[in-house]
Amino acid sequence: MKKRLLISALAMTALSAQCVCATTFTFQDEYFLTQNKAYSTVAAWSGVSGNTPNTSHGYYYQETSTSPITMTNMGYTGLSGEFIQNTNQELALFGWNAATASSSTPATSVYNLNNPSNGTNTYFQYTVGGTKTAFDFNGFDLKGNTPAANLSFTLQGYLGGILVYSAILNVTGNTFATFTENWKNVDTVEIVSTAGLPVNWGSGALYMDNIEINDPITAPVPEPATMLLFGTGIAGLAAVGRRKSS
Repeated sequence: MKKRLLISALAMTALSAQCVCATTFTFQDEYFLTQNKAYSTVAAWSGVSGNTPNTSHGYYYQETSTSPITMTNMGYTGLSGEFIQNTNQELALFGWNAATASSSTPATSVYNLNNPSNGTNTYFQYTVGGTKTAFDFNGFDLKGNTPAANLSFTLQGYLGGILVYSAILNVTGNTFATFTENWKNVDTVEIVSTAGLPVNWGSGALYMDNIEINDPITAPVPEPATMLLFGTGIAGLAAVGRRKSS
């Protein structure tokens, strides 16, 4: 019986199809390049050569792939999000812009570009290949823009357009504080203006950083060599079991 349980445990470990991977988005690989500024002028991208954006104005960029090196335009009037490097997974931002980003300094956080009182325009989602995907929202860091800041608002989590979580948050001062939510299975996290807590801040009042999520992404299928070793291990255990029983 113990032999069968051990083999089953090994099989579950090797063939597990799902993993829950924590990811924190910090925006520190986002840079702003002015018109026709070469990627290679960014210190962190010194290995990139011969790539000069040909645009009528500046854009935010992220190096989204290291092999081959791929630079991705992340917007210019606001920051559209941040990719997990070398994947197609993104924290997609709506109504946010980068703080302090330039060609020499990466973004340090994001701030609300839109006024939440205008409707559903200050939120974020998680996408895989551009498709909105459910995730677990662990929490994030928030601060105001002045020492006297005192911001109260409603934070809501949705799945398929249906409200599943709601919390009242109060952000004071201009030092980041961590807000832990541990919301399970949402696809949109939004700051809203409600009748009880009307929001009329204007732009640049709320800063956000270190958004942590758990993304239930399917684990890679084991390589043939891994499966061979796994099979060898099972066969070995079975042989040991036969010798003990004979």
